[in-house]
Amino acid sequence: MKKGINFWCFPEQWSLEKKLSLANTAGFHGVELNVEESGMFSLESTVEEIKEISKLVSSYHLEIISLSTGLFWKYPLTSKDVEVRKKAQNVIKRMIDMAKMLDIDTILVVPGMVNEDIYYDEAYQLAKESLIDLAKYAENNNVTIAIENVWNKFLLSPLEMKRFIEEINSTHVKAYFDVGNILNFGFPEQWISILGSYIQRIHLKDFKKDVGNIHGFTTLLHGDVNWVQVMKALKAIQYDGYVTAEVMPYQLFTERFIYELSESMEVIIQGGKR
Repeated sequence: MKKGINFWCFPEQWSLEKKLSLANTAGFHGVELNVEESGMFSLESTVEEIKEISKLVSSYHLEIISLSTGLFWKYPLTSKDVEVRKKAQNVIKRMIDMAKMLDIDTILVVPGMVNEDIYYDEAYQLAKESLIDLAKYAENNNVTIAIENVWNKFLLSPLEMKRFIEEINSTHVKAYFDVGNILNFGFPEQWISILGSYIQRIHLKDFKKDVGNIHGFTTLLHGDVNWVQVMKALKAIQYDGYVTAEVMPYQLFTERFIYELSESMEVIIQGGKR
């Protein structure tokens, strides 16, 4: 397995070059870029700007693993507002276009949410309809839409996530499984076993169950994830792709945090051996 790092692990104010340099020297193999609504790497970026970023990443001997974004909280696929849903669909299409320009095969998509106004059954149908429509676009561009399990009160079991993907029925719609996101509701190793070959990518973070809320998220090996069982489950399904850290950085001594993150991932992958 290769070690990846999401750019949210770095302080926002750092330059792109500083992030890439540290990712390289800390021993990561690839980076996951986050698409913003505007700015340096965004929906507004030109082909030339995107290609320049690709060249810069390569110059630090790194790969671009996949693309993610926080925009699906602002524009959920499950919104009752048809214009908001269209915006979400257009974000996905644009991310697919960007992935193709970068010659990468995966984008991360949050499939929507359930709240007081959006009922669960309605959310399920709206998200599925949108992703069925988008699947063909993904197939035509040879990019996989990877649906992530997040704290969205939606797709709360591995059986439901698997069923949801199977009902979309596309070779280019799979799962982006986040190990830490599920610990408050289930067992990561069970999700991995049940989703099996539907898993396209893996996010790594840890979680403290005794905290039990959003403040329980923590860096690797500082929470309650049973990493031995997680790695056993990944090996059982023959997953050999990227495992990508997505952990918020320390407020101080952030460079040390990046090195610790890489070292912890190495320990997890090697089963405690160095």
